[in-house]
Amino acid sequence: MVQKIGLGKGLDSLIPLEETLKEVSLEKDKEGFLEIEVDKISPNPNQPRKNFKKESLEELANSIRSHGILEPLIVREKEESGYELVIGERRLRAAKMVDLQRVPAVIKKLTDKQCAELSLIENIQRDDLNAIEKAHAYKKILEGFGLTQEHLARHLGMQRSAIANTLRLLKLSSFIQEAIINGIITEGHARAVLSLESEEDRKVLFDKILKMHLSVRQAESTARRLCGKSGKGRLRIAPKTQQEFIKCQEALEQKFKVPVKIRAKNKGGSIIIKYRDIDELNRIVETIG
Repeated sequence: MVQKIGLGKGLDSLIPLEETLKEVSLEKDKEGFLEIEVDKISPNPNQPRKNFKKESLEELANSIRSHGILEPLIVREKEESGYELVIGERRLRAAKMVDLQRVPAVIKKLTDKQCAELSLIENIQRDDLNAIEKAHAYKKILEGFGLTQEHLARHLGMQRSAIANTLRLLKLSSFIQEAIINGIITEGHARAVLSLESEEDRKVLFDKILKMHLSVRQAESTARRLCGKSGKGRLRIAPKTQQEFIKCQEALEQKFKVPVKIRAKNKGGSIIIKYRDIDELNRIVETIG
């Protein structure tokens, strides 16, 4: 009997643990897991984490050198030959660093959708991803598999608003996203920057955060002042109302699959729907019609 491993509540809901492993003609180790040659395992194209710290990998490699791999990798069979990694990229990389020839693994029958969701959930449960990596992972799953934010939120055990707020970080300039990835600013700082409409104001606040070592609360206060200076003739929106506007904006973006901006003024306001080409414009018109 093949030994089972616990994957956590979120993973269990996607892939039942009682699912039997496919029989393969591979050598089994003494614990009942399958031993697979490292060279036969290809990386996971759906891996949400893009940054692997060298120091952390070296520590893991030293541990593997001394104690071996304590938790098996999860893989799935590729259509042509070999295996595709689902969970355990750090372990696989570290195993290669110490020239390990074989690694313990569990083989699962997974669809592309299950594989992407499983990789994302596993990394989130381990708290391994930065906010930008999470945002890209959410976007890839939503666009790649036609899911709604509500559906993804249910799978992850999160509020839909949390998914939407993380996705909004991708609207920031690339240099600000890089600062989040590298831990130079926090997600809270990024949200303060994102609250400003113009790229110029965002750059000003970002520079102030770095030069003056502003806390998140200080950054939010500075953002409000900048908004007041550049918002001539614009309605000062109360926090509760602002959240309602954001919710409406996100609902429109979800419906039309394009960036949308809602601008409120003293009397009424405007909705700006952006599109890339005439085909996308026609699709939006059909959706409205």
